[in-house]
Amino acid sequence: MVKHWAIAIGINQYQFLQPLRYAQQDAQALHDFLVEEAGFPAEQCLLLTDASLPVADRSTYPTGGSLQAWIDQFCQQWVHPGDLVWCFFSGYGVCYQGQDYLMPIDGDPADIPGTAISVRSLLGQLDAIAAETALLCLDMNRSQGLPSDQPLGTQTLECARQVSVATILACEPGEFSYETASLHHGCFTAALLEGLRFGKCDTLADLDYFLRDRLPELTEHYWQPAQHAVVLVPLGKGQQGILPHSMVAASTWNTLDRPSDPADTIAALDSDASRGYLSLQAPPQAGIGLSTLPITGDSGTGDSGTDHSGKGDSGNADHSSRSTPYQILERLTRRPASSTTQPAPSSPLSLQSPMRDPEAEPEMADSVFWRRLLVWGGLIAFVLCSGVIIRNKAAFTGQPIDNSVVSTATQSSKSTPTPVATVATSSTGATATAPVASSTPVPDKAAPSPPATAAASDVPPTQLLPAAQTALQQNKSQEALRLLNQVPANQQTEQYRNLKTQAEQQVNQDLLEKARVTIRPNQASRFNQAIAQASKIKPGQPLYDQAQQDIQRWSQVILDLAEGRAKQGQFGEAIQTARLVPKNNAAVYGQAQQAIAGWQQSSQQQKANQALIDQAQGSLRRGEASSYSRAIALVRRIPAGQPGYLEAQRLTGEWSNIILGMAELRASRGRIQAALQTAALVPSGTPAYAQAQKSIAAWKR
Repeated sequence: MVKHWAIAIGINQYQFLQPLRYAQQDAQALHDFLVEEAGFPAEQCLLLTDASLPVADRSTYPTGGSLQAWIDQFCQQWVHPGDLVWCFFSGYGVCYQGQDYLMPIDGDPADIPGTAISVRSLLGQLDAIAAETALLCLDMNRSQGLPSDQPLGTQTLECARQVSVATILACEPGEFSYETASLHHGCFTAALLEGLRFGKCDTLADLDYFLRDRLPELTEHYWQPAQHAVVLVPLGKGQQGILPHSMVAASTWNTLDRPSDPADTIAALDSDASRGYLSLQAPPQAGIGLSTLPITGDSGTGDSGTDHSGKGDSGNADHSSRSTPYQILERLTRRPASSTTQPAPSSPLSLQSPMRDPEAEPEMADSVFWRRLLVWGGLIAFVLCSGVIIRNKAAFTGQPIDNSVVSTATQSSKSTPTPVATVATSSTGATATAPVASSTPVPDKAAPSPPATAAASDVPPTQLLPAAQTALQQNKSQEALRLLNQVPANQQTEQYRNLKTQAEQQVNQDLLEKARVTIRPNQASRFNQAIAQASKIKPGQPLYDQAQQDIQRWSQVILDLAEGRAKQGQFGEAIQTARLVPKNNAAVYGQAQQAIAGWQQSSQQQKANQALIDQAQGSLRRGEASSYSRAIALVRRIPAGQPGYLEAQRLTGEWSNIILGMAELRASRGRIQAALQTAALVPSGTPAYAQAQKSIAAWKR
């Protein structure tokens, strides 16, 4: 039976490097997704971070020795051939003397080979498992304090092409992997989780296709230079499932359509390659079909189909001398070395993101800025020019302006409210037809004309009720109400009262509809505006009770929004929101005022406790265990239940693990006395205290 395994590593607080912000959160989020949503058994998923809990009384603090021990046990004892394996790392990486390394929390820039994890070694261990699907995700950040011989990731890709482990790099060699406070994650992990949750990325090919578009879009959205993931997938594994729910479908696809002998696959590829094309037949699913891609040559070799060693493919040669699966797939996506060679068109099933020139990264960042500037500038210029053209249409089109028309129109507007085609031409009252644009001015007294609509004040009292009834029939409720308000008291009959009720009903119904349209979810100010609209309905008028019910409900929603923000520790926003509750709703208004008073006190406590946390963080000294012990004592002053308590507890666990990690590092280097003194600094009651006491006892023996 196929088992599903995962190991997630995330490191923030490096002992010799600048801390990262969200690497630990990245590993935690992926671990939680695999266990809680994807269906991985919790006992088969290992989390190694700054603050992860011990497993079976073993520390999961990510020192170099601890990481290597866990990886060895994971690959050699737990995982078996045919299983599904995820291996995720988020932290610093470095290329040293042409070799890529992953930096553990105690990785020393002065001794990288002795303290870091070799990527080549890790890939070799994963490949030796012979798992059905093995996926290595590396979100390697580059540090300015680490030496680098060549772009980080280059050697990783070279090693990955030689094994059967699917490998994903968070960015291309030469690019940076970015974090953003808006997401509380690295951009790569955010895109990865989005694809797994909502992008229907059930296979390696799906994930490659999703990351290729989404990751650059995400980084540009948060005003970061474009970041491009690199996905390397072994031949024949593009349609294999990467999550438990997708394993059955992937297995069916592989059984039905994949050649049983890998040599047959290579032969088929070579046959197509000899014609200059490679066809990848995808399973029947949305968005993926048959894709035929022209092969581009390797660097300087043209289209002859030669492999990386420079030896041509021969139809009679042994399969061991042919191009490897990675070399064949790489020819689909590698950028041609010659500037005259056209690149191959992209395909949804291209299994490796095109490589970019690392030296062009600054130019790309600038191009993004200038492209946006040009787009917005062009739009603004277009709007301004359109306004000028519309206002001066006659001048631009060359049409002459007829002054007589303007004169006639101006004079006739003084005598008649609407354009008329008949005017008086003699004292006898005879009329004649005259053009509207006549150049002969017509005297005002010669052109009497009745107004198009009579004002309410001009309606005789006896005609007010019929006029109001006509207005109601035309859905002019405001006009009807104005007419009815002028009816004398001695004429306010039963008909008057019925008409007025109908008019007020329509007016108030329009008010409530307008109020409801104003509302936007999670926007307290919109609910406040809706309440102001509904409050225009006065007692005794139709729909007054309905309006009061709406006001009551909307006031409660405003208070609920305020309480939600207070639970998130946003006391300032909670207070501003609660102040939008109207006074005319006494019950909810009283609750809001009471809550405001409590939140003002909590806000003061939050500021004081945050000052303690800031003081503690500012007192930390790299490599000095006592500074972490003193910092823990500071944050422990924050009482339970007060704002900042949970953050203080999190930091306490993180810092106690760092102290224990320093002790274990010193013990591994033979400095037992220093290790004992360091471990003794782990305060009691912290997550690392029990393990520290066990280590002290062991070292004393």
